[in-house]
Amino acid sequence: VCSSDLTQAEWIENHSIVDADGRARCSFHFCRKLFKDRAFLRKHLMKKHPEFLRGEIAKCHDSYMMNAWDGEGKRPVPQVLIDCGAKFGLVPSSCIGADRPMAADPEPELWRKEEERMKRIEEEERKYHEKRAAAAAAAAAANYDQDGMDEGMEGNMDGPQSGQKRAGNFVDVDDMKDEKVKLAFDDIAPVAPPKKKKKKKKANIADDGSLQSDTPQTLEATQEEGRRTDESIEMKENDMSDIIANDNKKTALTLVALGALAATASLLLGGRRS
Repeated sequence: VCSSDLTQAEWIENHSIVDADGRARCSFHFCRKLFKDRAFLRKHLMKKHPEFLRGEIAKCHDSYMMNAWDGEGKRPVPQVLIDCGAKFGLVPSSCIGADRPMAADPEPELWRKEEERMKRIEEEERKYHEKRAAAAAAAAAANYDQDGMDEGMEGNMDGPQSGQKRAGNFVDVDDMKDEKVKLAFDDIAPVAPPKKKKKKKKANIADDGSLQSDTPQTLEATQEEGRRTDESIEMKENDMSDIIANDNKKTALTLVALGALAATASLLLGGRRS
């Protein structure tokens, strides 16, 4: 029988309380659950309290684990921090050895890796600059060939012109040239004033829809209509003045009547008091 199995069986037996009727109870003081028989209690212990079982099983391995530790020539111990300067700072290093533990210095390896990294960066930059230079040379060659073709075409069209160079397509934006523009105001014509709008006269329209000019009869009819309008306005004003005068008379009569009533009432009150 394996020692771990034996330890497990002993642990279950030590944490089981069996009653006279066959029921089993968990012996942990914080649990104390009651089950029908040992089988249910065993499932409970394995499911709810496995951490205590693992601790008991670990104890049975302590003897030969300690013997293996004592027989080990290079015992592993926790890493230590070694100061590798301002660039790398504190770097962890493994420590080995039984009687006199020693830790390897990681700084030489770190400097070697740093030099390899710098060489790799320099190589990449060199390749990048070479590629840029090759691209610029190819572009210059293409522009030169294009300029030569343009000069050949112009020579075929206009004849050979020795000693003349064709200007390139490059435009220097920093080379600013001042261009002067001269303005002349001698030939400017004066602006004519806007024309005034003429008012259109209203045409007289007859009953049949035809246009009618201003005749003496029409003028007399218009004057007569104006006189009638003035008379109606005067009549309305006279009526309004009559209405206002009547209202004033009624108001005066009302005030007189009220004064008479007041005097009569005062007389009557004076007679009763006396």
